[in-house]
Amino acid sequence: MTARVVVVHGGPRRGVTWDLVRHLEERMNELGAVEFDYLHLADHDLRSCRGCFTCFVRGEEHYPLDDERSALEERLHAADGVVFATPNYAGGRRRG
Repeated sequence: MTARVVVVHGGPRRGVTWDLVRHLEERMNELGAVEFDYLHLADHDLRSCRGCFTCFVRGEEHYPLDDERSALEERLHAADGVVFATPNYAGGRRRG
């Protein structure tokens, strides 16, 4: 059975962080078959919370924003593992 891993990539580019996750995929596949599903947040329509509390009062099924949240959630719930990858910046210089 092949394990399924979703990578939530938070960076706007496919730079150093992307390279590190690809390396992780290669190393994990040396141990056995692993299917990687890459979810690039910059490529999806995700809207900011408006603080309306509708999801708290009426339930998450009444989520008021028309974006891709539900579809992305399904991908995460279907995975055997999740990797969160985001670049880190310090002092105006990219560190990875």
